[in-house]
Amino acid sequence: MKRFFLVCGSTLLMILLIVVGVWNQTPTQAESIEVIPQPWNGARYALVNDQGQAFSFPRSAHGKITIVGFIYTHCPGICRTLTLRMQDIAHATQGDSSLQLLCVSFDPRRDTSKTLAEYRSAFGVTDQRWQFLTGAKNVIDSLCRVAEVLHTESYSTRLPSGEEQYFINHSDVVLLLDGHGNVRKRFDDASAVESEEYVKAIRALQKELIP
Repeated sequence: MKRFFLVCGSTLLMILLIVVGVWNQTPTQAESIEVIPQPWNGARYALVNDQGQAFSFPRSAHGKITIVGFIYTHCPGICRTLTLRMQDIAHATQGDSSLQLLCVSFDPRRDTSKTLAEYRSAFGVTDQRWQFLTGAKNVIDSLCRVAEVLHTESYSTRLPSGEEQYFINHSDVVLLLDGHGNVRKRFDDASAVESEEYVKAIRALQKELIP
C-alpha cells in the first residue's frame, strides 16, 4: 500500500511539472508580435520605385502591413535568396490587399529605377503589391542607419572597360511593419528564415489588427 502511494505521488508530481512547463512556455513567433518602438521619429525618406515613381517611406507604407527587405542587384549571394523568399511570401498571400512588400537597395549608384525594373523582370515579379526602391545615397544611408541595417563597400576595382566593380558587405534583415509604420518584428539572417515563418508572423499581426 505504501508503495502504491509512492508511485501515485510520483506520477502526480510528474504531471504537475509537465502542466507547469506547458503553462510557462514562451509564445511562438506567430502567436505574439512584440511592438518595437518606431525608429523613424517622424522622418520621411524620399525614395523612387522601379517604375520611376516617388515613394515616401514610411508614409507611403501607412495603412498596410509591410514586409521590408534590403538587397542590391549585383549581390552574388544572399540577396537573390532573400528575393526568392519574398517571392514565396507574395505567392502565399496572393490577393491579400492588406499587405505590401518592399525591397530597398543598398546600392543607389548602380541600382537605378531601370536596373531595379530589370531585376524585377528577371525574377518574374508581376505582383503590384511588391515594389523595389532606390534613392539618393545619403537618403538610403540614413534609412539604413536608423533601421540598424549595416552596409559597407568591401571590394572595389576598375575593369578594362572603365566600369567600377565593387561588392557590399551588409546585414541580412527583413522588417515587418504594421499599418502605422511601427516595426513589429525584425528578422535577422532573413534569407535563412523559411517563408512559412514570415507568413505566420503576417497572419498573427493581421489577427491582432483586424479582429
